[in-house]
Amino acid sequence: MLYNIYNTIDLLIQKQSIMKTQNNLPAADLAPQMENCMQLLQRNAHTTEALLRQSNELICKIKETGIDDSSFIDLEAFLKQCEQTRKTLHANRLPYTQLITQVQKEFVALENRITAGRADSPLSELRLQMVHFLNDKLTAQRAQQEKLKKNHRASMQRIAKREKLDDVAKKRLAQQADMRLYNGMFELQNQEVKTCLVPVATSADGYAELFKFWWQSQCSLLPEKDLARIFHPMLMHAKKMAAKGVLIQADGVCYRELPLV
Repeated sequence: MLYNIYNTIDLLIQKQSIMKTQNNLPAADLAPQMENCMQLLQRNAHTTEALLRQSNELICKIKETGIDDSSFIDLEAFLKQCEQTRKTLHANRLPYTQLITQVQKEFVALENRITAGRADSPLSELRLQMVHFLNDKLTAQRAQQEKLKKNHRASMQRIAKREKLDDVAKKRLAQQADMRLYNGMFELQNQEVKTCLVPVATSADGYAELFKFWWQSQCSLLPEKDLARIFHPMLMHAKKMAAKGVLIQADGVCYRELPLV
């Protein structure tokens, strides 16, 4: 993990000659700050490892002797110490991670400027013109297909009305009409514009239908831990409402009473 972070920081330093943050931070100032960041990262790692070792020792002790009121107080104090340390680590690293995030945004902004799929990119206008062209071409192809089908129906009707022709002659003419339709459709197919179907919710109920479709086809097959991660915002909202006495009344939902730690 540290190796990946160091590589990221080294990359930022290598790119500093072309970078300038939105805060107008000179690129030359990045190198010393990144070096300080790496030193802080090492100090934070040592602090975290020390607390983890102490945590493992407490776990082993509990497994051997169990837990009583006195040891519970010690554990509570240790958890508070870890939480306070976490806040300190977070506060110390925040200026550096904010800087890294800002530099990342600069990289992403450059990439977004040449991403045709983004509305704020000049390339989106080129893409839009291509879409208009293909839409016009697709409309013309659909019209040509309908014309071929209409001509085929008309040919078949004319053949059926020619009473002087025997069945063999009518069959031969019908086959010729079928061949003209087939050749015309085949030629259009070779020039056909590739399309895809994009779902669009036309109302709030439409989003519910999309969710139901997603649930039935994919989500219901996921393991419980993945479901808990995906639905974490909904679970937290239900927990918040439960604290206010508002509970969900449904067979698939229950409430467990847990002590606050």
